[in-house]
Amino acid sequence: MDDGDTGSLLSEFFRLLPRFTNIQRLECRHIPFSDLALTQLCQLGRLRTLELDSCIIIAGIPPPKLKVTNLHFRTSSLLLSDAENRGRLGWLDVLHPDHTRRVQIDVYNPRDPNSPSPPLVNHSQVDLDCICRNLATIVSHSTALEELVIAGWYESDGLAEHSLPLLSLRVYDGPSRLFEVLHTGKDLRTLTLHGDPWTALCQLKPQSSLIECMELHVDTFSSTDVAVIKRMFAVGIRINHLGMHAIFSDSDTVSSFTVFAISTCLMFTLQMFELNKACMVPGPGMKTLSYSYCYSSSR
Repeated sequence: MDDGDTGSLLSEFFRLLPRFTNIQRLECRHIPFSDLALTQLCQLGRLRTLELDSCIIIAGIPPPKLKVTNLHFRTSSLLLSDAENRGRLGWLDVLHPDHTRRVQIDVYNPRDPNSPSPPLVNHSQVDLDCICRNLATIVSHSTALEELVIAGWYESDGLAEHSLPLLSLRVYDGPSRLFEVLHTGKDLRTLTLHGDPWTALCQLKPQSSLIECMELHVDTFSSTDVAVIKRMFAVGIRINHLGMHAIFSDSDTVSSFTVFAISTCLMFTLQMFELNKACMVPGPGMKTLSYSYCYSSSR
């Protein structure tokens, strides 16, 4: 099918789209949105979830604001064939900021499908600056964002200059360094941090007693980390569930964390890969420990 046939098919699809009045979720991949496509999209009154994979806007006329609750931005290709035809509008010119409650952003990250963990990708400084600007713009667009998920990007540079207030945020799952520049309020209930989390956790004291679930993903879980967790509880952080996920650890660290978690009546999940010198799962190759402990507490 040549470009002309594709364009005609897309035009016909979007011309008929408003007839499907009950559509609540729409997923679009590699679609250049024209004036017609955007106008018809905004007529879906019941649309609540919009997933966009490598979709650019080539339109030039601002349509009515699109009122969707859940947004998922994904880029599965680095080069878009229609990039040179990109119009003056972006998705934030289309989306109504008062209606967005959940945003998920998947940053393009080529990886080895056989790798058990995300790879380390060396982004250029230009890439880092572009990613940081886009993340900051998208995150700050919503006026009442409740859930933010960032996947596929855990770089540490380029975020210090940003300061993003998200006082209504209830759920965060993403890089620790991005969380460091977010100003969250007392609604935060679920926190998942990827990368060294300890600097980010220092800003939790005012509202920490309200967090119900915390998941920490680190490369190496050491005895120093256990000591930091103990200090975290000593200053008043009293979460109900703590999850620790690491690639490397040792039996002493695992035992120390487990004893502390049980003694504080903490519900916890512990997952380690390749436990150094522990041999807690016999046999060659990858060693995995995964277990959970639940304790019904009256506190």
